[in-house]
Formats: sequence, C-alpha cells, structure tokens
Amino acid sequence: MTASRTAAIASATAWFDAGSLQAELKRRVAFPTESQNLARADTLVAYLSDEIGPTVERLGFQWQLWPNPAEGAPPMLFAERHEDASLPTVLIYGHGDVVAGYDAQWSDGRSPWELCAIEGKWFGRGTADNKGQHTVNLAALGRVLEQRGRLGFNAKLLLEMGEEIGSPGLRMACERHAERLSADVLIASDGPRLSSDRSTIFLGSRGAFNFDLDVVLREGAHHSGNWGGLLANPGTILASAIASIPMDGVIGRSSMRGGTAKLLGCGRTPRQGGASGLPYTNEGRKGARSPFRPSNRCVLSRRCARPAGTDTGP
Repeated sequence: MTASRTAAIASATAWFDAGSLQAELKRRVAFPTESQNLARADTLVAYLSDEIGPTVERLGFQWQLWPNPAEGAPPMLFAERHEDASLPTVLIYGHGDVVAGYDAQWSDGRSPWELCAIEGKWFGRGTADNKGQHTVNLAALGRVLEQRGRLGFNAKLLLEMGEEIGSPGLRMACERHAERLSADVLIASDGPRLSSDRSTIFLGSRGAFNFDLDVVLREGAHHSGNWGGLLANPGTILASAIASIPMDGVIGRSSMRGGTAKLLGCGRTPRQGGASGLPYTNEGRKGARSPFRPSNRCVLSRRCARPAGTDTGP
C-alpha cells in the first residue's frame, strides 16, 4: 500500500471519528426532498444548488443544473473535475430525492428530517437511500484531495432528484448529453447490500426493462351474467401472466397467443458461499416467505443474476 493511499485512509478514518461525516449527512437529511410531493419542488432544487453544488465546487468541480427534459420534473446536477486528458474518467451517479417522510409514523417523537444516532445506527430519511451513499463518495474524494492534491483520474457526477418517482427525463438527459457523460467507469452507488455490516460492490447490474401488459380481447362491455363462462376473461389471463413472471423470468400461458416469451436471459448462476464470506446462502432469510417456487438457487443468484418480475400496476 502506497504512502499516499495509507495517508488518505488514515485521514478518512480520523475525519469520520471526528463526527464530520455525521455532520454532513445530518445537514443533507434536513432537506425534505420528497419527490412524490409536488409542494417540495423548490426543496429539490435547493438541495442541488445550495448543498451539493457548493460541496463539489470546494472539491474543484465545475457544476451546473440541467433542466429536466421531462415536463414538470426536477432538474439534475452535472459536475466535472478534469485533471488530464490522458487519465481515465469516472462517472458517479446518485440521487438526492427520497421517498415520503411519513412524519407522523416515526417512533419516539423522532423526525425523518433529523439525523438520529441510536445504538450505533443512524436514522433519518435518505441515510440509506441515497444521501448516505453520495455523501460517502464525495467525502472520499475530499480526503484524497487533501492528501495529494489530485485524484489521479477525471471525475464526473450526475445527481438526479426524481429517482423515487421513476427517474423521469433521465434517459432523455443522458442521450442529450451523451458526450459530456462519457466515461471509462460508472460508479452507481444505489442498490442493496448483502450484509448490513459490510459494504457490497457489484461489478455489474442485471438491469431492468419496464413495460405495460394489456389484454385486449374485444370491444365493448360484456356482462358476466350473460357472458361469464362463454367468453375468455382478460382479467384472469392477465393475472396468470403476471403470476408466472417471478418464477423464471418467463411469461408462459398458452392463452397469450404465442406461448412463452423470454423476458431476460441469465448467465452463470453464482456459487453458494464464496471466499469473501458474504452471506450468499439462504441462511439470512429469517423465515420470510419467498415469492419463488422451491429452488436450490441461493440468495445471491436470486438478487443479482436471475430474472425477477415486479408488478407496479394499480
């Protein structure tokens, strides 16, 4: 381990022990950035312009707000620190919006907008999704810069404020600014951990494919009292199709006019266990019922590799 790396890690440890990370996260949690709440629109902008922008500027980044190409959706922040054209470029993704706070449902008089430490754990809306993650990333960059005055790579940051409502406009913005977002590595610190006491690094993503599934059999309404049992029921067909998805990532009903439809392929299934000692087996499920049929697939396989279907319809 090089001296500069050792010094940066020691600096980060001392910075954390001094309460600096907690202080930064507390300040960010105090922004009630509920993207589902239209009344928070100004707060979403303020989080970028008053908090994240000045933070990355102190790290030597140039930043700007990108208007969202989706009408009515919140803006995004893009920042860049360019050190040398010969160096690799890292693009960091994060989001500053959070799910609804549900203020009245927090126990012991606590507030979702006040960071609270209880028995070594920090509670507050956004601590785990996603303010904690991008606060850690930015802090790490800061500690490296303190020790050696440079990162050793070019860095870009894209922070959106609509992830919790489906990231409206994100794809269009990335297509529009594709050249500015070009990078050698993408670090997207937003996802599950396999263990609560150890960080998890995934070297890829199974991705997602969103689609609407409609069953249109005929025009007009047909009363069940007259037509029940005689005409195919689109509700039953749709329910059967949805119920089949989580099994193997396949829609498989003969009534779907074409047999089965592969949604996603799957590469090699990860092995049980692993040299890292992470809980890749089924031991940690604590008796929770699984949506999967009985299978010898491990938790890691189900969570990271195998296709899975999620119904987000009404």
